[in-house]
Amino acid sequence: MKKTSPAVICIAAALLLLGGFGLYAWHGESIASAWWFWPALLGIFCFFIGILAVFAGIGGGVLFVPLAGAFFPFHLDFIRGTGLLIALAGALAASPSLLRGGLANIRLALPPALLAASCSILGARIGLALPPPSSTPTSA
Repeated sequence: MKKTSPAVICIAAALLLLGGFGLYAWHGESIASAWWFWPALLGIFCFFIGILAVFAGIGGGVLFVPLAGAFFPFHLDFIRGTGLLIALAGALAASPSLLRGGLANIRLALPPALLAASCSILGARIGLALPPPSSTPTSA
């Protein structure tokens, strides 16, 4: 069975996306009103952020949060949470090679990691137990 090149898949996905743009323009509707427009644009954006972050030598979350917060209509809390997931994925992907190369020591990293995980669970439980903020504004 012959394998399909990733470049061919990317070009086909771009052509399908552009074809969708053409269908919406044909019917006189706004492209940005389509439900798939912002997620598709975010996927393309993340693809290029992943490439740019490697060349810049920084984590993808460092570039993702300010740029996505500036250019996308998503709530900033969702963008920051996604940035944390991007940073976590980058750290998990880099850890095996760092451990093999002797640049990281799991015995030194395990106690702070367990402490951070248990405190984050405790903080989440406290945050969920707090009452919701009142909807009336306070006067100063």
